[in-house]
Amino acid sequence: MTVTTHNKLEISVCMGSSCFSRGNADLISSLQALIEKHKLQDQILLRGNLCENICEKGPNVKLHGCLCESTEDRYSECLKAISKHTGIPVEKLL
Repeated sequence: MTVTTHNKLEISVCMGSSCFSRGNADLISSLQALIEKHKLQDQILLRGNLCENICEKGPNVKLHGCLCESTEDRYSECLKAISKHTGIPVEKLL
């Protein structure tokens, strides 16, 4: 089966040991639960990826290939991106 990604929001979560221990283990679990709860599998592509050697910027998350570098927590950044992509208000995603 081929997965089409051009209409999906792609969220890549670093699963390297540094990022994993600094919050990405919980982040990926939370995002998986949110995607399942709201039945967003057709709209969101969630991936775990190997270390990209930018640990000092971590925990690393990419949205459509762009590294999240704001000081806001990564879960909030992902919620905003999911909301924008799906049209579901952030408050309803919580």
